Amino acid sequence: MLLIFSITIIGCSRETKEGSELNKGTVNKKEEASKDYSIKLLPESPSVADNIVAEVKIKGKGRLSGKLNFIWERNNQPIEGLSSNRIDGKSLKRGDVARVKIMPQGGEAKGDVFYSDSVVIQNALPVVATVKIKPDKNATKKDTLIATVEGKDPDGDTVSFKYQWVKNGTEDIEGANASTLSPAHFKHGDFINVRVTAYDGTAEGKPATSGYTAIINSAPEIVSQPPTETKGFNYIYKVSAIDLDKDNLNYSLSKAPSGMSIDSKSGEVRWNIKEGDEGSYNVEIIVEDGNGGRTVQGYLLTIKLPR
Repeated sequence: MLLIFSITIIGCSRETKEGSELNKGTVNKKEEASKDYSIKLLPESPSVADNIVAEVKIKGKGRLSGKLNFIWERNNQPIEGLSSNRIDGKSLKRGDVARVKIMPQGGEAKGDVFYSDSVVIQNALPVVATVKIKPDKNATKKDTLIATVEGKDPDGDTVSFKYQWVKNGTEDIEGANASTLSPAHFKHGDFINVRVTAYDGTAEGKPATSGYTAIINSAPEIVSQPPTETKGFNYIYKVSAIDLDKDNLNYSLSKAPSGMSIDSKSGEVRWNIKEGDEGSYNVEIIVEDGNGGRTVQGYLLTIKLPR
């Protein structure tokens, strides 16, 4: 029957007393006792981010299942205040050599001391704690996306970050490896996220991925300014508008004096002015992109006819 107590590392040795002479019978008896123990430290390559556990297996010899004392050592020096079968890696640092000494109480092995094999505390991998995108839900072609990242390193190393922007869940955007992503890399209807990996100067941690930001339609923008006064009989205004999504635009008049018209495709406003049309008029031009984007330009037009 095998009784199992938690701990971690394979191999064991026993402490011997210098200058003592053991007869053959005594040696054989203690060698048999040492074979009753299998000591293993887990994980086998721990870091300060791990809980290190000593796993002890004991053959069933009745009295050998008595209480065990655990004495942890760091660089061959006992660590005060630790007596259980586990140690928090935070109490160590990278490069430390750790092992555990086990002292059985009672039974045939009373007084014998067994050591686990030693383990060297390895570099702990850096961690991306949070990664988000701004704007965090919806963006347009007017926006530059920004990755905001927080990271940490259990060893206290300086952490840098590696970025990979991703489009529509599967497509790594070529060359998009900075903390920002320009609108040139996406269009209306895309979903964008970013994958970030922390680096401590020695090793990379596990990558972390942000949530998605949806690229929504951007409204068209009128970039021209209308003539607001005319002294002749012909009024012409060519409306100039841009749409970052490259949508086809439609132009219309929502307010205008009688006889004024606008070409729905080119945006050219025309009005053949007549005698008696002098005065001031409210004009309102609407530009739509067919995807819900809409912008309005309103102005006051004053007509002064020659005398």
